[in-house]
Amino acid sequence: MFLSLKSAQALPMTMLWHSNGGRYYAPWSSRHFACLGVEEGAASPILGNVENSFTNNHGDIHLNPDRQVEVTHVIGALRWRSGAKVIAVETLGKQLLVRSTKNQEFLVPFDPQALNI
Repeated sequence: MFLSLKSAQALPMTMLWHSNGGRYYAPWSSRHFACLGVEEGAASPILGNVENSFTNNHGDIHLNPDRQVEVTHVIGALRWRSGAKVIAVETLGKQLLVRSTKNQEFLVPFDPQALNI
C-alpha cells in the first residue's frame, strides 16, 4: 500500500499519472515507458473553474522571493492484504499505527515533527 501523509491545507490534491513515452522533448526524450506516478499538489485551477477551485477555500501558498515556504510530506509503502481497507491511522509517540478491515495492524517508525504534528 502506498502511504502519503501531508497537510491537506497545503497539498489538497493527489494526482495519479502514467507515462508511456509520449513526451518526446527533453528531459524525458520519450524514455519513460510503463511509468506510474503519484504527486501531491495544489493545482485544482488547472481542472477548470478557477473561481470555484478547491484551493480558493483551503489556503493558497503565496510565494515571495524574500521568504522561505516549507511544505512537509511523508511517503512510504506497506505490505498490504488484497482487499483490505484502511480504517485508522494514528500516531503513537514516534510510531505510526495503521489498521485495516482484515485485522491487520502495522506499527512503523514515524517522526511526528516531520509533519509538525
